[in-house]
Amino acid sequence: MKWSDVQSLVNDYENEVVYNPLNSGLVVGCECGCGGDSYTPEELDRLEQAEGETIKKVVEFCKTKGIEYDGR
Repeated sequence: MKWSDVQSLVNDYENEVVYNPLNSGLVVGCECGCGGDSYTPEELDRLEQAEGETIKKVVEFCKTKGIEYDGR
């Protein structure tokens, strides 16, 4: 594994999990200004799927490197 692979994994985790709109107080379908009304069902599905796939990759990486995963 190269450093660029690790860097990509960390970047994906930040983008798809940490800064995922679904994890930042977004209320789906809400019109209060949180942005919950600006996502289509397909976009919401993509956000959930990307988050799940990224977490699986990070968990697998941690297992292979003997790192305790304590994220989401």
